[in-house]
Amino acid sequence: MDTVGKKKQKHPDRITLIPAMLEKVSRWKEQLNESKPGVKASRADIVHWLLDSAPDLLSEADLKSLQDKFYDSVEHAKWVLKTATLAKARGESINIKIVEERNKTKDDKKDSVAKTKKTRKADVPLNPNEQFIGNLENGEEA
Repeated sequence: MDTVGKKKQKHPDRITLIPAMLEKVSRWKEQLNESKPGVKASRADIVHWLLDSAPDLLSEADLKSLQDKFYDSVEHAKWVLKTATLAKARGESINIKIVEERNKTKDDKKDSVAKTKKTRKADVPLNPNEQFIGNLENGEEA
């Protein structure tokens, strides 16, 4: 993981909201707490409720939207280089086109399985990098 320019978090299990999102959650909290006597919720309660009411997996449209928003061509190039380097170390003849085709084939298989199977929380990979050829972030092979 690249830590250049990032502060080390005291509590890695916590997230920080940007000010606009924090204001939005605060407004929801005020609205809820003022809506009926006896109702009292914190901002954390509201965020937990939102996440709990969300589906366990992203919809295809949401996934595509997030991919478009967070795609980084430099990170993609690093992934291709690392994948090709590992393949070369295994003695495989490989080029960028083959690496991309392998990734596309894995994505196609994953899509066909996702369309035919109901997914539970247990089916969600713990590491989002598992969809690629092994866990390349830790230098492991498939």
